Amino acid sequence: MKDLSTICLLCLSTGILLTSCDSSPSDDVLSAGEVSAGEMSAGEMSAGEVSAGEMSAGEMSAGEVSAGEVSAGESLIDLEADPWSRGPSTVGYMTDLLSYESGLGEAPRELRVALWYPAIEGSGSGNARYPLFVPDQAEQDALPDIETIAPLLIYSHGAKVWPEMGSFMAEYFASHGWVVAAMTHTGDSLASVSSDRPDEMYVWRSLDVSATLNYLENLEGSHPLSGRANTTRAMLSGHSFGGYTTLLSAGASFDMNYLRDVHCQERGGTLCESLNGPLGERMEAGLRDSRIVAAIPQSAGNYKFIRQGATQIEVPTLLITATRDQANTEEGSNRPFWEALIAPESTQRESHRRLSFLEAGHATFTVACQHLPTLEQDDGCGPDFTPIREAQTLMLAYSLFFGRAYVLGDEAAILSIAQGVGESLPALPVWAEWLSAE
Repeated sequence: MKDLSTICLLCLSTGILLTSCDSSPSDDVLSAGEVSAGEMSAGEMSAGEVSAGEMSAGEMSAGEVSAGEVSAGESLIDLEADPWSRGPSTVGYMTDLLSYESGLGEAPRELRVALWYPAIEGSGSGNARYPLFVPDQAEQDALPDIETIAPLLIYSHGAKVWPEMGSFMAEYFASHGWVVAAMTHTGDSLASVSSDRPDEMYVWRSLDVSATLNYLENLEGSHPLSGRANTTRAMLSGHSFGGYTTLLSAGASFDMNYLRDVHCQERGGTLCESLNGPLGERMEAGLRDSRIVAAIPQSAGNYKFIRQGATQIEVPTLLITATRDQANTEEGSNRPFWEALIAPESTQRESHRRLSFLEAGHATFTVACQHLPTLEQDDGCGPDFTPIREAQTLMLAYSLFFGRAYVLGDEAAILSIAQGVGESLPALPVWAEWLSAE
C-alpha cells in the first residue's frame, strides 16, 4: 500500500495515534445495513459462474470432510445464521504476546497476537482500541461467550501493516461464532515500515502462523480463551503478503531452482547468498502446517517464489482476487496462481475455487478505504470501483460458506459451493465471478 508507508512513518515519528476522520463506525463497514441476498438476483449472474448442473457435491474431493468430524453441535455454531449479515454474537477483542524460536536468527521472535471471539455483551471495558482507527463493533477484553469449542480462523496481514487491517473479516467471523487470531509479523509490520525486509521474512511468516497455533493450543487454564478454539482444524486467510503466507502454510512449495537461478539474480541484494544457507534449507523442507484444513488467500503476491509449487497445496483453497489490482496484478499473480491451483497435477484441483472481483482493487479486501480514506484511490478505493460494502459483504459470505464446508463439514455448504448457486449461496452480481477447475 504505497501511501500507507508515509502516513505510518509520520505517526510513528511523532508518537501520534491516528483515528479515522469520523470516529463513529463507518457506514461502509459491514453492519446492520448489509447487502442482502435479495439484492443479488439470478438475473445479475455473470457468464463465468459454475451452474448448478456442472458439478455435483460428490465430485468434490473436499466433500470427504463429513459433518461428523467437527459437528455444528460440538461447536454450537448456528449454520442457519444469515451469511449476508453480521452474526448474532457480540464480538470481544483482546491482544496477547508470544515468543518462539524460529531456528533462523539468534533472537526469539516476539509477536503481538490480536484475538476476536464471541463475547458476553457489556462485559468488556468499552469499545475496542485498534492501532490507527476506531473499530466497527467490538468490546475490549470482553468475557468469551463460548460454551464448548469454536472453529478457528487465523489471519495473516499484508506487508508493513498490522493485523487489524483485516478487522472487518475478524469481527464478522467472530460474530458468527468463530475465534479469530491474527499475529503481527514482526519485522514486516507497522513498527518496521521504514526498514528493509529481511530475507528470512519469506519463511518467518508461515512459522509465525504455526507458532500462533501452538500458542493457542497451550494457553494456560486461566486464560479466557483456554480450550475454546479448535486448533486441530483451522482455516487460514491472509491479504497480499499474507496471501502468499496462506498458500505456503497450506502446502505450496517454493520453486527453488527458479529462485536460485533466476529470481534472486534479478532481485539482487543478499537473497542469493541466503538461499545457499539455513534459509534455503528451511525453504526446501516446506512450511505446510497440517492443522490448516482450508485456505483463503486474498490478492496473494510473490508468485515468483512459488510458481507451480501451488499445485502441491493439500487443502481446499478459495483464491480471492481483484482484476484491477495494481499491486498483485491479474497477469502477474491472480491468473498464474489460479492456473497452478487447477493444473492437472494439482492435488486438490476439484475443491479449489476462485472468487474474482472484476471491478475491485488491492485495498478492497482491507479496511483502508473505510478508515484511511486518502489511501489507494487508484487501487480499490473511490467511485470507480465496486463499493466497498458490497464487495466485502460478498467476500465474507462466500468465505463463511467455505469455512462451514471444509472446517465444519456442513453438507449444505459443500453442496452450495459445488453448485455455485442455491438458496443459501445466491447467484453473483455482474461484477464478480465464481470459478472452478471445470
